[in-house]
Amino acid sequence: MDFRRTDEASETPRRGMLLALAGLGAIPAVGMVASGGIARPRNAPDDTQGGSEEGVGEWLDVRRFGARCDGRSDDSVAVQAAIDAACAAPLPPPISVPGVCLLTQPILVRRPVDRAKAVLRIIGMGPGAGFRSSRKGAMFVGEAASDGSPGTEFLRFETIRFEGTSSAAGPVMSGDFLRISFTWCEFIAIACLVSERYAQEWRFIGCTARGWRGPFFAAAGGYGVTSSNGKYQFGGPAFRLVDPTLRKSGCVGCSFIQDIYEGSNGPFLEFELGKGVSVAGLYAEDIESPTIIVGARARSAGVSITGCFFGTRPDNVKASDFGEIMWNNVSGAASIGNVAVGRLHHRDERAVDFVSLGDHDGVAP
Repeated sequence: MDFRRTDEASETPRRGMLLALAGLGAIPAVGMVASGGIARPRNAPDDTQGGSEEGVGEWLDVRRFGARCDGRSDDSVAVQAAIDAACAAPLPPPISVPGVCLLTQPILVRRPVDRAKAVLRIIGMGPGAGFRSSRKGAMFVGEAASDGSPGTEFLRFETIRFEGTSSAAGPVMSGDFLRISFTWCEFIAIACLVSERYAQEWRFIGCTARGWRGPFFAAAGGYGVTSSNGKYQFGGPAFRLVDPTLRKSGCVGCSFIQDIYEGSNGPFLEFELGKGVSVAGLYAEDIESPTIIVGARARSAGVSITGCFFGTRPDNVKASDFGEIMWNNVSGAASIGNVAVGRLHHRDERAVDFVSLGDHDGVAP
């Protein structure tokens, strides 16, 4: 299957944009205009070489630092130089990427937590513009603090395409980041994050992922992890927030709103020690496992799943212990207005204070 091709005829209709619930109130929205079918920032410079390197609000084009942006030349040094220049400014100018930059070395982003007060924006400026890699390590690496917590913060990618060009390609980022957002980005045959660190305030807004291996986003728990109006297709598990040591809360204040999850092997969401977790309006179809798993090893509380559709695989319908939502060790859980083609719930004896209202399972597709 070619994951680099989009079959527009198979696009699933949208049911609404709830971006405010996904945390956009804290992140300024980006004005977009159509340009060859690709969203383009309204304030993008007409000059293809970007604005001056000095001054707030002007642009840094990676080509000014030697990038070829042809998808074949190694642009690692040029991209690093552009990011270093932007980070050195009191208010970092946006970095524009007008083509495909091949990265053969990790790009270090130095933005100290509690000192970097403005968002660094990296923006794709045309069809398929972004970054490509086949190396095992992450494309972008943040500096870890001395106590192991994230040491780099406030980074936003807009209309960027990330692509892995081999089965060995590592994820887009390491775990040493805080307050990261992806707006209208694409992830093709590549994961976003696979880390043993705690992920804090990561947001995915209107993103598309296809053909990734292993989990798309895996961390030792996290808070403020949000996805809204995303499409995740033909890959592995999507979001896994589990600390193997169970020393930190696994999923705190996380929300997943109006996402689509199709044709993948693994759950859309799995977590332990969840607190205040919300899934709303999820469309899931042809998944080779339970779609949502509330873990068994440590108790979660305050989990809400509402208005979702689960179109399971036929072999799952026959399994007596199957449920699209696996409620294990949880108290204070609500399932409201969900519909499943097969069996909707599987409840462990430790699932207490459970409310189901207006749910339907065994509904013919």
